[in-house]
Amino acid sequence: MSEHPESTHDPLDEAIAAFQRMNVPDRPLDALVLRRLDADRDEAARRAVLHSSPAARKQPGCYGPRMRWLARSAVAAVVVLGGLGVWLLNGSAPLALADVVKAAEKHRLVRYREQEVTDTEAKTGSARDSTVYADIRAPRLYSESRLHDPEGECVMVSVHDGKRHLTSNSRQKTATLDRAPKDYKSLLCCLEEFQQKKGVAQENGRLDGRAAVKYRHVEGRQTITLWVDAKTRLPLRLEQECIDPKPGVARATLIWTDFAWDPELPAGFESLDQLFSAQPPDGYTVEDRTNRSKI
Repeated sequence: MSEHPESTHDPLDEAIAAFQRMNVPDRPLDALVLRRLDADRDEAARRAVLHSSPAARKQPGCYGPRMRWLARSAVAAVVVLGGLGVWLLNGSAPLALADVVKAAEKHRLVRYREQEVTDTEAKTGSARDSTVYADIRAPRLYSESRLHDPEGECVMVSVHDGKRHLTSNSRQKTATLDRAPKDYKSLLCCLEEFQQKKGVAQENGRLDGRAAVKYRHVEGRQTITLWVDAKTRLPLRLEQECIDPKPGVARATLIWTDFAWDPELPAGFESLDQLFSAQPPDGYTVEDRTNRSKI
């Protein structure tokens, strides 16, 4: 009985050849693949919501590791969004005194009410109110006080023009002209100096219904407290208190309120130069101390 010849057929080679003869489908478009992934993700999210329904919560094992992770993620998102909302409501960053200086220097003129309170051994709480107009960039100031008594109204005016200081009394028809104090500065310069002080305490709060930032600095016997509007970054109130500033005075306090930025000029004045002029009024008796002689 003869032997069959050995077969040279290799099943592996035949399978490879058949695979090579197959038609390979074209690569799908990227946009189609992305849409399919989005659809699968939406479906997964829908199933997660269904599993978290009251009916699903009755089933044992509903809150597996995946659901606990989703719950923690949701809580974290709420916390982040809540913090973002508070951050937006309260301002993008803590309000620095440098921001106050930048806000003030955009204006030219400011008007405010000044109350000067003096405590002496003979009298406590003696107050004097004035309406003040101040040049924000230059050491120029116009202050007017109106006193009422049985003799009628008396207008007291004080003017700094940068070089001279004029005071006048409407009842007595007198005026005094003196040199301006060497240390007299503009409001902007005062804010810049306050910005440079060390140890200024800062806290957020409210003043007259407005969100405000309070700055406080204590140095020796002097305390300065400044309230700033958190929105406009402009001063709302300033208090300067001095203990024993001079003999016979136990306490002196200056309080600035009712700030108005770039207001209209008071009646009778047409320009800032006219408002801040130290020229004595006509008809007044003037004592000129700049040259120690009478006019």
